[in-house]
Amino acid sequence: MISSVKSLTVYGENTQQQQNTAKDNISNNNLDQSSIERFPLRDAEFVEEKLEFMRKQKIWPNCKRYLWTDAFGLVQYCTLYHQTQNEKYKENAEWLVREVDRVLGRKKGYRIGEEASRDGQYYHYLIMWVYALHCLSSIIPEYHEKAVQIIKDIHPHFLNKPYGLYWKMVEDLSTVYPGFGIGGLDHYKGYVVYRLIDPIALSSEINDLREIVERKYRGFSCTQDLGLGMMLWSSHFFPNEEWSKKIRNEALRQLEDMWVSEDDSRKGYFCRHPMSRNVKFSFTNFGVSLGLQCVNELTDKVTQLNELFKDYQSGTEYDVKAITHVMETTSHNPGMFIDVTKFYEGNELLLIVNNNGELYVNGRGEIYNEYFAIPGMNRSSKEAKFSQFTKLDIPFKVKRIRCLPNSSVLLSTTNDLYTFNDGTLERVKTIPNIKINSSYFDTPIYLVSEDGNCYKSEYHTLDFSIAMVHSNDCKGIKL
Repeated sequence: MISSVKSLTVYGENTQQQQNTAKDNISNNNLDQSSIERFPLRDAEFVEEKLEFMRKQKIWPNCKRYLWTDAFGLVQYCTLYHQTQNEKYKENAEWLVREVDRVLGRKKGYRIGEEASRDGQYYHYLIMWVYALHCLSSIIPEYHEKAVQIIKDIHPHFLNKPYGLYWKMVEDLSTVYPGFGIGGLDHYKGYVVYRLIDPIALSSEINDLREIVERKYRGFSCTQDLGLGMMLWSSHFFPNEEWSKKIRNEALRQLEDMWVSEDDSRKGYFCRHPMSRNVKFSFTNFGVSLGLQCVNELTDKVTQLNELFKDYQSGTEYDVKAITHVMETTSHNPGMFIDVTKFYEGNELLLIVNNNGELYVNGRGEIYNEYFAIPGMNRSSKEAKFSQFTKLDIPFKVKRIRCLPNSSVLLSTTNDLYTFNDGTLERVKTIPNIKINSSYFDTPIYLVSEDGNCYKSEYHTLDFSIAMVHSNDCKGIKL
């Protein structure tokens, strides 16, 4: 039985061949073999020290708000919470969301930044913010609905079907921002993030972007360092889809041409553009680092660029900009940026749902910080005590999963509730238009459907029939 629950993340694919390649690359650069790093990086200590430094220097989060930076910072808070179980990171995350809502929030969407010159709304900033809320929903489920609603609010305004998504809109979303047109990359990021957040509630919006992606991906081209890094990030969630493979291969090819080695070959950077090989920005390189760690390619370059920018001073405002330092934490601890597939731990069972909604089970005991190989999850073993998972042959895909004291409850994409007890999967009930499968309580478990009906289970679990309850019984219940 599952008696305890941890919502964690599992990390990127790292085959033996890739590990050997990384060792060879580092060896060719005459680095000591003891310095070989495992990827993706997981350096919470570095991040905690950097956060303390930024706060003391009033760099971040006690600074003027900027949506892109705050999105990356929010994901880092969520990552640290899962890695350390320290409540302060959950509290910091909620504080940050309130501040962003207060300062940048508009009737629909969010302003780019607090400074006067940061007016208007960028689609790609908004997408990173809703992704960050998606990460936070793994800790506090209510933020799922917030992310969905933001997408519902902004999508019709940015969409110019069948051509694509506008890159930038005026602040009230009434028209495109003067001088800006259709973005070249935004539809890929939107397509991925919508699917991750809620493939059911956002099915119409997903179909809009699917058509654009399918029409455009064969001609994909990008020559900007950060754009390439973020496209690698976008490609890793659904790695076997044709558009994803095309983008990943093209981005890696382009990045290899943009690599510039320093004199001693132990440091280097990705230039801003192929025609500007002497132009380098630390924060854009950290974004490339994230992308490379997502697909586990060119990871020797990750080591070298982190080393170069560790003490780098450009002599520009970016030396003290929050975007530089916050994105550096992502390079050293990408965490929940790398596929927020959640798994649940118990004394006897481990249930995992991959990005395709397929359910896997392992019954060989407790796990701690190991890494696992699950098809459709793009993950692989690092120091796993076990890696044998059995795919359950189920006639549905899993939308959400909750672990209870004596069983697990699964919500399918067809809104059927199932229980998983002692290896047996049983359907309990169909609840039309279900909106929230609530966070678990001691007793009972409550669920609410979109039509406002409230349901509860008895005896801590959903082994028994779920009864509809009077609305008064739901007052004060935090769902």
